Amino acid sequence: MNSLPDGTVVHLNMASQRRRMCSWCGRKPVTRLCDFPVGKDKTCDMGICDFCATPVAADQDHCPKHKSHSVQPVQANLFGGAR
Repeated sequence: MNSLPDGTVVHLNMASQRRRMCSWCGRKPVTRLCDFPVGKDKTCDMGICDFCATPVAADQDHCPKHKSHSVQPVQANLFGGAR
């Protein structure tokens, strides 16, 4: 606790300064929100870390729950053709 010059006691709660941890793995800080649409003008917004996020477009990511709904890019095979 801190005191102001007039004697008023001030309690500073620093809990809000803590970083939010990934909602999926719980080990890393949140760096992204899931952009999967869940309703009219609404998205999932699950807080996820870089490791748990699946990029689906520029500045858009899906959480592991919605990863199966993501369009996966075509992967080339060893001989240069698409699979």
